[in-house]
Amino acid sequence: MKFSVYSGRVPHICGGETTDEALAFGQCYSYSFQFNEWLPAGILEGGNRSDSAYDHSDSWGLVVAGGHQIVEGDGYTTLDTVLSTHDAVFFDFLPNLPNPQESEKGQSGRLQR
Repeated sequence: MKFSVYSGRVPHICGGETTDEALAFGQCYSYSFQFNEWLPAGILEGGNRSDSAYDHSDSWGLVVAGGHQIVEGDGYTTLDTVLSTHDAVFFDFLPNLPNPQESEKGQSGRLQR
């Protein structure tokens, strides 16, 4: 899992991928102190997501920006969506990321440094 945050006194995690990068996850989990385990919570809007940028604040909650969505049999697609959640169950969409100019992209579609 790629995203971890302590929000509202309940830790939650969302998204990620398998170690061989063959499968990305859209599932979110909340930690249950009562049962001492991670329990399924919500599902990231838009489905599976990996390689995203993320941050947390008290006012926005967990913010997940961009990343990749694995498309079965077709590699992956780059995401420009941004969403936030305070509980890993309900999500709000924020404005999409700006699109980089095509001339700045390398062959992989990723920005070159």
